[in-house]
Amino acid sequence: MATIREDGYPFIAPLWFQWDGGCFWFVIREKAQFIPNLLHNPRVCVSIATDSHPYARATIVGRAEVVAKPGESDNWKEIARQMTLRYV
Repeated sequence: MATIREDGYPFIAPLWFQWDGGCFWFVIREKAQFIPNLLHNPRVCVSIATDSHPYARATIVGRAEVVAKPGESDNWKEIARQMTLRYV
């Protein structure tokens, strides 16, 4: 995911994601370096590419929304479990 730093330069971080058919979900550590970028400017770009045949890729431009902060909800745990099953 690419975010925009306060100085206007992009910041790119590779992340696990979960797609639910309407939204991309990311489970991010509260102290992740790009969190201040999201809070200052929610515009993001996500780039996804498969590494096996048939090769596919997508670039998504949109706005990120922080839906829960640590301690507010446990809803993120199911999303994180799904990501773990896919990536590990």
